Amino acid sequence: MRNRLRFCIGYHVHILKLGYRISSLVKHTVGHVSLLSALVCGCMANQMLTTKPIGSFILLIAWLMGVFSYCHSGQRIKEKTMSIGDALYESKWYNADNETMKDVQFILMRCRKPICYEAIPLGITDYPFYFMMIKTGYSYFTLLNQST
Repeated sequence: MRNRLRFCIGYHVHILKLGYRISSLVKHTVGHVSLLSALVCGCMANQMLTTKPIGSFILLIAWLMGVFSYCHSGQRIKEKTMSIGDALYESKWYNADNETMKDVQFILMRCRKPICYEAIPLGITDYPFYFMMIKTGYSYFTLLNQST
């Protein structure tokens, strides 16, 4: 049992390192892209009402799908890292020896903090972040619609 736990801990540490490496790569680019995406979505929605409704609608849907894809991936990573602790807690770890139980308790404490993909000026990329971006795009749309 101790060897299996050691293997699982090593695998978990490897996954955490990969998650943190991806998070550091995503941190600066996603934040600026999402900020610009809200502006582009607001402009495309305004252009739908004025000049080219079909082309701007297609571009708006493409931008929304692109932003949704990285928000969805951030949400999935967050949920999956939280589920590791749940799965470990539901196992029969309490039947192990004292040293293994202490190790499992440390792992459970570490699993409380999920890996999150951050977007530097705005926050963490997940579903609430996606809806915030849509609301910001709508605010830009109403601002542009009032000025034209």
